Amino acid sequence: MTPAHTLPRRTLLSMARGEDGVAVLRALSPAQHSKHLLLLTAVAARAAERRHPAAAVAADALAALHAVRRAAPLAAETVVRHPAVGSWALAALRDLLHGGPAARPDRLAAVAASAAVLGRVAVELDLRAEADGLTLPGLGRALVPPGRVVLRSDGRDTELRAGRLRVCLPHDRYGETPHWQGLRRLPLHAPQARMRLLTDDVDPYRFPGSLERRSRLPAAELRSWHERLGAGWRLLAGHHAWAAAECAEAFGVLVPLADPPSGYRSATSRAASGCLALSSPPGPAQVAEALAHEAQHAKLAALIDMFDLVRPAPQGGYYAPWRSDPRPLGGLLQGAYAHLGIARFWRRQRELERDRAAAFDAHARYARWRDAAAEVSASLLGSGGLTALGTAFVTEMRVVLASWQRDQVPPDALRHARRTASRHRARWLSEHT
Repeated sequence: MTPAHTLPRRTLLSMARGEDGVAVLRALSPAQHSKHLLLLTAVAARAAERRHPAAAVAADALAALHAVRRAAPLAAETVVRHPAVGSWALAALRDLLHGGPAARPDRLAAVAASAAVLGRVAVELDLRAEADGLTLPGLGRALVPPGRVVLRSDGRDTELRAGRLRVCLPHDRYGETPHWQGLRRLPLHAPQARMRLLTDDVDPYRFPGSLERRSRLPAAELRSWHERLGAGWRLLAGHHAWAAAECAEAFGVLVPLADPPSGYRSATSRAASGCLALSSPPGPAQVAEALAHEAQHAKLAALIDMFDLVRPAPQGGYYAPWRSDPRPLGGLLQGAYAHLGIARFWRRQRELERDRAAAFDAHARYARWRDAAAEVSASLLGSGGLTALGTAFVTEMRVVLASWQRDQVPPDALRHARRTASRHRARWLSEHT
């Protein structure tokens, strides 16, 4: 049995203030691994209870995964932690609980296969390919016809048999052959820090929700992404070391998103811990801001998996200065914590800008999001919907935000920020009251 996970109160309060991010993430990380293992176990158990046609396959796959965990624990943990594994397991469990037609408990066999291949453990497993091929979570996709696929590995060489088609996986599992699309490495380097990402643009469960995900990026486009992400990473690592260190600890997988009608988009998900989803990277400052923003979400999502910060009673829709729709209290807390990080980013970035227009924009963004996070923190504390732990957490946030009110912001930038905030509120009130 996995022992209960705990978090020292001083670590939680340090996290609330935006401090010691790497230590916080390392303290939260074991619970995320346990969460994925519990989900996989629950999928197999629920499939058996419901007498799902694939229940026996799921049970055998879970046993095979545990055998790999004993033989190659680091490889097994890497695969179990892969964001798409958590995303799929949660979706499968929901379908099994509610009788959804899309439950695929037999995909547990692909998880076990990935762990064995990565850990170079001898194994033979029956898998099932879909219309777009066979995905091995955390490794890549085999372009094979739908139906039964037999995977055989002697610990060094791995072969997939789909009817008459034979696919030999490259020894570099992240490589590419005519019938194998490995997840491609996307290392980000700077003198001060580095982040190692795998680009997952093949797994059908790579990122949950309604955001449109890109299919496999052409090599030339991926190189362009790499260059633009690299520019943002160098800015972050060179001048915002706290955020760079958190991102390197928090994220191991990048999922490309389709571009929105305007601007750019970034996202994380509690169901896909360790994943950073982005649309086409814009300029360096915007990339760096998005990374700092999403690291905040990643930390808080992991914390909420362990502790309740918001009471479970039904919550009304609250005003958020960064959204056009009313937000539940939990979403309001996520947004406030994320914008604490955004404000911290612009607090430093405004000192770096030499171009007059860029400096004005940086000062205005700092004032806008500093004040917005402070306003929402007050709303959270006055809502009566926080738990005792949630109240302590938001109170620490308020301490930081109150201290930032003493920062000098050029009067024209401050006026611009407040006019923008006022227009946003007026528009929201006209639409929702």
